[in-house]
Formats: sequence, structure tokens, C-alpha cells
Amino acid sequence: MDPGVPHQQDAMNMTKALEALSPYLDTPRRTVVQIESLVVSVVGLLFLQLMLGPWRRRSGHWSLQEWMVTNSNPSKLVADYMRVQMEERGADQGHNEPFDFDPITMKGYRYLFWPRPRHDLLLTGENVKLEDGAITIKEIWDMTFDDSLLKTTQGASSKLKNVCLSFALSYLLRRRFFGMDCAEAGFPETRKFVLMGLLAEEDQANHYSKGFQIIEKKFQEVPALVWNEIVSCLRKQSSGGPLTNGEAALHLNDDVHGEFSQTLRNSQTVVMLLWHIATEYCSMASSHDQEADIESGPLPDLKMQIENYKQVAVTLSRYCAYLISFVPELLPGNSADIFYVFNDMLLEGRRVLPQGKPSRDELLKVITDSESSSSSGGSNGNGDDNTTTNNNNNEDSIFIKGLKLGRDLEKKDVLGRWKLMAEFWAETIVYIAPSDNVAAHMERLAQGGEFLTHIWALLTHAGILKRD
Repeated sequence: MDPGVPHQQDAMNMTKALEALSPYLDTPRRTVVQIESLVVSVVGLLFLQLMLGPWRRRSGHWSLQEWMVTNSNPSKLVADYMRVQMEERGADQGHNEPFDFDPITMKGYRYLFWPRPRHDLLLTGENVKLEDGAITIKEIWDMTFDDSLLKTTQGASSKLKNVCLSFALSYLLRRRFFGMDCAEAGFPETRKFVLMGLLAEEDQANHYSKGFQIIEKKFQEVPALVWNEIVSCLRKQSSGGPLTNGEAALHLNDDVHGEFSQTLRNSQTVVMLLWHIATEYCSMASSHDQEADIESGPLPDLKMQIENYKQVAVTLSRYCAYLISFVPELLPGNSADIFYVFNDMLLEGRRVLPQGKPSRDELLKVITDSESSSSSGGSNGNGDDNTTTNNNNNEDSIFIKGLKLGRDLEKKDVLGRWKLMAEFWAETIVYIAPSDNVAAHMERLAQGGEFLTHIWALLTHAGILKRD
């Protein structure tokens, strides 16, 4: 018997069945073919996923390993080169004495632009050769570029030099990913390179566009006022010394250090939450009393100053709150501890505040209720309250302490209040940026970079690797 006959019979039965369903299907044969094709495709995709999934995981892991192997060798070369340079510099001049460095002309700065030996590299028709074949920024800055040969607009030679400097800085930064020593950190010319070169004062009118182009254009998304305040804070650190978490701002603004210094005697997370709540309180109360009089009065210059400081303070305050909530791994301290502290603060705020955006009067009522509760439950036999300076009871929650801090700041004159908060938050951003969690920062750079990550990179180039 012909073995194909049963199959032919089955096919005829299927055709008859489809014809019987023809009133319900416009194109019965096409529909069945599409369904069969879909099923086959799904089965095929599942099979490929089953077979290729482990390979994909191994491939991704191998790609990371390959990147590390490829980049660790030049990073090691750069680290060793900079170590030798700093040893020679220290032996000749001493660690703390001035040396002949100029961050504008790059005189004295021998950052490697091309660390691999390569004698045949041509830049403008002439070979740049060193004994080991490496090329430094000094050699590039000493060259004369002809814009006509570059076939582009005037000033292209300067842009080309900045591109070369950007390459050199990327090699220097890459050392941190591999845990290699940054030998130039701590030398005065390293900090001078950033403060007087990348962030030269004469470039402030252009919002430090040169520094943006060399480091990372992501900085251009930051409001100019905010960036200027951060640069101003960095300049105050030009003499070296440990970074501070707001103490300098308290000392420089009518010396209110004694009045508010207790807010800094906490973990950095708590400090930022206290001042964030206080900043939001003051922002919410901006239409009240003295500030309202300034806004309606004939003092446009004063009003502009207030608005500028306010923008800086509120912007950086909310950015720090974002970091606590979403990127705690970039901050000082343990990420889990940061999460629990932040979560407790949120729960307390939801407990004591009505739903919706609270008013200033509602916030004041929360403070009053807290003080009333503290007075009735915490007085001693003499009728004295167990409260600390500024009516901050030791048993108060972070949320209540933050509100009380905001109320105390509101008592200051408007300009002084916002100037203090703007400088405090700029100092805080600089303080929290140094970090040894290089992997977290590198992951952020691969995604475009957090603003804090770019500050971290900038401080690395300035030789500021730690807070102390």
C-alpha cells in the first residue's frame, strides 16, 4: 500500500473542515498557515533562548574581562609613569614648595596623551618622538598648529589641543577603576591645574565652557548659577586641607556656626535630610513676611541676589534628596543604612502631615504640637524642659528637627538665609563627591554620568581623592 495515501486523506479531511468553516474565515488557508508559522517561530525562539542563554551570559562576562585586560596595561603604564614623574618632582623641589607649572600653557604638566609606544604618529607633518615612543601633553602644547592645514574654522588648533587633553585625563581617571595609585594627588600643581586651568576665572563669563568641553559636556545641563557656586567652593579649598560638610559655610555667614553646628554632628545622610527639610520649609515660606516685602519693594538687585541664592540652594538640596532616594551607593555610608534612615523620615512625614502639599502654617503646627508634647512629657521637677539649643529635643525625629531648623533659618534676614543655604549645599556636594566606590561611578559614566560622578572625576583630576 502506498504510504503517502493516509497523509493525502488527512489533507483532504483538513481541507473539507476548512471549507466548512469558510463562513467564519475570510481566508481559511492563510489563517491556518499563519498560526502554524507562529507556533513554529515561538518554538524556535524558545529553543534558541535555551541554547544561547548561557553563552550570552558568558559572552557578557567575557566582554568585561576583555575590556579590563585591554585597558589595565595602559593604565598601569600611566600609573607607573606618573609615579616616576612625581618622585623626580619631589626629589628636585620638595613636596610642598612651588614648582614651575602653568596650567594655561601646560608648562610642567607631562600628562600622557599616547601611552603606547608609537614612533610613526603624525600630527602636523612632523614626528613627535620620545625615547619610549610616548607622547605627553607638554609636547602637544609646544607644537604649532596651522588652522589652514586642518581645513576647518579659526581656533581649531585650540580645540584639537583640548581634545588631546581630554584623552590624557581619561587615561589618568581610568587608573582608579583598577585601584591604581594616583601619584600626583596631593601636589599643589594638581589642584592648580583644575582651579586655574580647567576652571580659569577668566572663563567664568562663558560658564567655564573650556572645562565643559574637556571634561564632559553633561556639565552644561547644570544651571550656571549652581556650577559657579560649586567652583567658588572649590576655590576656597585651593590651599588644601580636609573637606568640610558645611562648617565653612556656617563660619563665613555671620558666624552662625555655634547656632547650627549641632546639625552637623550626625551621619552625612541625616545632615543632608535635616538641611533638605529646612530648605524646603524656607522655600515654602518664601511668600511670607520679610521676603514678601522684598519681592514687592523697589530693590531689584537685592531681589535678584535672593533668587539666585535660592535657586542654587533648592536645586542642590533636591538633587541630594534624589541621591539619597535613588543612588545611595554614591554617597558616604552604607546604602542599606541610608535607605532605612530615608524611609523612616518619609514615614514620619506622612504620619504628621495632612495629605497634599502642606502650607507653612501646617508645618508650624507640627512644630508646635511636637514642642507641646515634649514640654508635657519631658519636664523635670523644676519645670525645665529637656531640650537642646534651638528647641531641638533629643527625642525629636529627623523630620521634626528639620522643620525646626527651617524655622530658625527663617528668622535670619532673607539674603543671609539663602546665601548661607546656597553655600552650605555647594560645600556639601563637594564633600560627598570623593568616593572609593569606583565601580558605581564607572557604571554611571557608562550611562552618561550622574552630576555627582562628574564632580567626583573633577576632584580626581584636582588630586582630591578623600575627604580628609
